[in-house]
Amino acid sequence: MHNALAVLYSIFFLLSTSISALSVPQFRFSPYKPSDPALANKCTFSLWHKQIQTKSTKTNYIQLNELQDHANGIVIDIAALRPVAARNSYSLISERQVFAVEGLLDNTNLTIRGEDQSDEVRCEHNGVRFSSEERENSLEAYCKTGGWDTTIESGVGSRERQLQCAFPCAAIDEEDYSTELR
Repeated sequence: MHNALAVLYSIFFLLSTSISALSVPQFRFSPYKPSDPALANKCTFSLWHKQIQTKSTKTNYIQLNELQDHANGIVIDIAALRPVAARNSYSLISERQVFAVEGLLDNTNLTIRGEDQSDEVRCEHNGVRFSSEERENSLEAYCKTGGWDTTIESGVGSRERQLQCAFPCAAIDEEDYSTELR
C-alpha cells in the first residue's frame, strides 16, 4: 500500500511540474540595453504575418517567437511555450480567433487578432490598441509594417510581411517581484 501511494505521489508530482512548466513564460535576461532611448519603457516584438487568399477569402496567420521587455531587460520566449512540433508554426487569427500572450510581468495580456477579409492585424495591451494600419497607431503603441514579399496575381496564393511593434510596459519593482516568488 505504501509503495502504491509513493508511485501515485510521483506521478502527480511529475504531472503537476510538467503542466506548470508550460503555463509559466520562459524568459532570459537580456545582456543589452536598447540603443533607442524611446524603447526604454516599451516591450517590442517582431511579428510575421502570412495571408492565404482564394478567390473569395483572405485568411490571416501570425508567428510570434519572442517579446523583448526593455523596461525589465528580459526576453520572453513565446515559441518555447508552444509544443515542440508547433514552434515554427503560424497561428490563425480573425475577428473571432485571437492570439493571446497572457501573464506578462505587469500581469497584463497582449492580444492579436485579424480583421476578416482584410490585411489588418490589430493588437491590444492593457487597453491600448495598435495595428498594422498606421491610422490606428500612436507614439505610445505602434506597428511599423513592412511590405508584402510578393504580389498575388489572379487572386489566389499566399504572401508574407513582417511587423515591428512596440507598446508601453512597466518596470517591475524588484522588491515586489521577489516577495511574490517567496
